[in-house]
Formats: sequence, C-alpha cells, structure tokens
Amino acid sequence: MQDTIKLLVQLQQTDTIVFEKLKLIETAPMRIGKADIPLKNAKYELDMSMKRADALLSARREKERALEEIKEKTTKLKARSADIKTNKEYQAMMKEIESFEKDMVKTEEELLKAMDEINALDKEIKGKQNIVREEEERLGEVKNAIESETAALHKELSSLKTERIKIAAGLDADTYNRYLDLLMKCRGTAVCRVEDEICLGCNMNIPPQLYVQVKKGTDIVQCPQCDRILYCEPV
Repeated sequence: MQDTIKLLVQLQQTDTIVFEKLKLIETAPMRIGKADIPLKNAKYELDMSMKRADALLSARREKERALEEIKEKTTKLKARSADIKTNKEYQAMMKEIESFEKDMVKTEEELLKAMDEINALDKEIKGKQNIVREEEERLGEVKNAIESETAALHKELSSLKTERIKIAAGLDADTYNRYLDLLMKCRGTAVCRVEDEICLGCNMNIPPQLYVQVKKGTDIVQCPQCDRILYCEPV
C-alpha cells in the first residue's frame, strides 16, 4: 500500500504541474490582450490629437477665407473713393474702412494663433506616433515571447502525459478512478500532505488515530473534512 500512496503522490505532483502549464496556455490570449492595452491607449491618444489637428486646420482655412473676404471688401471700398462727392460720404467710407482693418488685424492675430497651435500639435502628434511605434514593437516582442512559451509548454505537456501514463499504470482501476473523482471534486487537488495533525488541503485538524494511520501509510486514508487522500512525508 505504501507503493500505492507513493504513486498517488507522484500522480498528484504531475497533475499539479500539468494544471499549471494548462493554465498558462489558456491564459495566453488574455495576457496578450492585457499587453495590448497600452498600444490601444496610445492609438486612442494619437487619434484624438489628429482629430484636434483636423479641427484646427479647418478653423485656419475659415480664418484665411475670412481674411481674404475682408481684404477684398476693403479694396473694393477704397476703389469707390473716386466716386465720393461729399465730406460726409468720405467720413462714412473711412469709418467703414477702419472697421474692416480692425477686423483684418483681429483675424490675422487669430490666424497666427491657430498656426502656432497647429505647429505645437504637429510636434505632439509626431511624439505620439513614436509612442505607437514603440508600443507596437513591445507588443510584438510580448506576443513572440508568449507564443514561444506556449509552444514549449505544449512540448512539456506531451512529456508529462507520457510520465503520467507510466505512473497511472501502477495503480489499480478502483484507486485510479477514486483519484480522478477526487481530482474533479476537490478542484485539482486529490492528494495532500498532513502536517502536525492538520490537513493542508482544508487546514482542518484530523483525529489523532487517523493521523497515526496516515503516518503508517499502510492504507489509503481520506480527510474526514474535505475527503482528500492524505499522506505524510517522507512517503
């Protein structure tokens, strides 16, 4: 029976490693997705800056059109000066020209401000484009590393499967099926160690007589609390 306990412990240790490696394989897409978040954020920031740049360019074009219209109106108004007959008409025209010139100065200032903002935003966009490229490179490295890791894990699982078959072959069918049932019932841990009369599977005390039985290792003993198969080191 001691040999059976040893085989059960070995089988549990192998399955624990198998579960860990399967978890790493299963979480690979999630880990890649998590690594992709900084890139998505960088792309979003770049997109927002580019939209702001488009809006500023559109506003600049509007200012340029407005400036051309003011200049055209001023030129036409000055061209009519030859037709002025009275001082009153002249003063009215000069007042209108002055108003246009004020609008022209204001529009030119707004246009210069818009151009300064566009230049600053161009630098910002170039910086964010660099960040996107860096994040794309980083994500590529992460993906390659996880894909390489996953390929290696599949190879290790193949080796562990062979080892597991050899261990399981030493158990009788009833014991193996009991182990499998407990493995499912106890979420991957069917066999666990007892230390100082405490089951390390559920952290509950076991009766002293049962502890003595476990230490002898002559029978398969299960925890009265969690039902796991118990063993003491050394097995």
